[in-house]
Amino acid sequence: MEWIEPKTDWNCHVDATGAYQGDYFNYTDYNRIKNNLSYLRAIALEMFDFFEMHELEDKEPGQYFYADEINQIEENLNTLYRNTYNPEGVPVKEYVDNGRTFDFNELNRLEELTLKLYGKLMGQYKSRRTLPFMLGIKGGL
Repeated sequence: MEWIEPKTDWNCHVDATGAYQGDYFNYTDYNRIKNNLSYLRAIALEMFDFFEMHELEDKEPGQYFYADEINQIEENLNTLYRNTYNPEGVPVKEYVDNGRTFDFNELNRLEELTLKLYGKLMGQYKSRRTLPFMLGIKGGL
């Protein structure tokens, strides 16, 4: 799994004729967000205590997104923050089937929080202190 730069410029607008001209959320966006959170968890586990997150499956073309899956992504982001830098977590939005859905503002919030945590975790990960020698080896290499 690799880090994929989050999209933080989601937008929504209609032209003069009323036609939608904004961004569309699709399976590649879902997979990027889900996999970036898993990537951050792997980095976090190198430096922090073990913690669980929801396991989610990748989406493929034509598959739908359900409210409970988006809620689990929100919970995973909150879990990452609670177990690394902010014990209080981050605000979590809750969605329901055939009800409130996320929009471009929520996508920007979600991806910006993910990017912010990436910067913090990678900064700490890269600046970890390491021993300049190997323990337990007699007589050198």
